Amino acid sequence: NRQFSATGGAPASDQGDRGDRGDRLVGTLVHRLLQHMTDPGLVDTELALRAGRLLAAGEVIEGETEDLLLQAVRLFRQMAEQPGVAEVLGSGECLYEVPFSAVLDDFGGTVLRGVVDCVVVPAEGPLEVLEFKTGRPRPEHQVQADVYARAIGAAFGRPAQSRLFYAQESQ
Repeated sequence: NRQFSATGGAPASDQGDRGDRGDRLVGTLVHRLLQHMTDPGLVDTELALRAGRLLAAGEVIEGETEDLLLQAVRLFRQMAEQPGVAEVLGSGECLYEVPFSAVLDDFGGTVLRGVVDCVVVPAEGPLEVLEFKTGRPRPEHQVQADVYARAIGAAFGRPAQSRLFYAQESQ
């Protein structure tokens, strides 16, 4: 079995440039704010309050949570306000954190497992497999997204295409 990480964009054994707990929490909060269709036009304090409500009790990092919430707000706003993000999220039913298991021929019969950030199911046309990244762009991110699109397309029985979105400050 080979697992792909939903947060790191690489195999689970290589968490990459977002490896520490605080960075992972920021990425998780950005995903949750997107999932909850939060208005990026809200003031920072309101967005931080909403992000804080999305934290589970075990996710609070003593002495760092407030700074991490503000960092998540900044990255969320940069992600949500990019051209194309609102358009694709509004183009169909959005399914978030979609787990999959797939056997793809070019992986030698290995079972691949992962969690897709978002699958947009439009009324017509291909599925959109979206990956949201808060870290620096890395070549393996596109490989991950393409594998996810193939696996999701096979599971849904219809064509799927992948799209990567990075927080602007990461580009």
